[in-house]
Amino acid sequence: MSSADPFYILNIPENSTVENIKKAFRELIRKHHPDINGGDAGKTAEIIEAYHAAMEKATKIDTIQLKESETLFFIKYEMFFGTNFILKSDKKVFFSHIKQLTINFRNILYSEKNLNFFDEYLSILILYIKKQRNVNHEQYLDIIYAILENFKYIVLFRKDILSGELHKDEYELERTRANIIKYFNTITGSRNYLELRSSIFSMKDSLIIDCVQAINTINSRTHRQEIFSIMSLITLFSEEDFFENWEF
Repeated sequence: MSSADPFYILNIPENSTVENIKKAFRELIRKHHPDINGGDAGKTAEIIEAYHAAMEKATKIDTIQLKESETLFFIKYEMFFGTNFILKSDKKVFFSHIKQLTINFRNILYSEKNLNFFDEYLSILILYIKKQRNVNHEQYLDIIYAILENFKYIVLFRKDILSGELHKDEYELERTRANIIKYFNTITGSRNYLELRSSIFSMKDSLIIDCVQAINTINSRTHRQEIFSIMSLITLFSEEDFFENWEF
């Protein structure tokens, strides 16, 4: 960097963030400002000019990176869902994705080869929901966001578990997992609102008790986290905003 380079003047790297630029500016101003330490007015003016130039450059880089990130999101969205991304409040879209996740829950638990797909699939959906929540503040979006986050956690825990040597707790949880899969299959097989509501509430309490017992008997931290996320899903599925918007 040359002596005229704003980053050189501020004594920071060219790839510095906006926050680092502000920090360097504050430190140099305190050191050189004539009204504070009797410093050099010319040096202070140089620092101020360098600060504005560095901020302009850093902000421009942030904007470019944001646009690149957005472009990548649009490409991935179209690749996964076979349609262009359109930011609209369509409950059917969100709940159809959740329905697919419940249908595929056995694969999420046991199919190591599919976990990378579900990981990226959920990452894109979570970004989609975040964009929706910025413009639409309906409560059902908060429910969907929390559901997708818990599915994401389960996928990450399963990737961690299945990629290594299986802990004995993996086998201790088989009965609990079988009951959860049955629960999801019952939900997705519901033909109307009353059947869905009945399925959710008739199985909820026994499943929560089952999960708590499992947590008390296993030692693996990752397996415990998996069960905690499953418990969160069971609780979220009993929220009024969830089954009121379910599509049959």
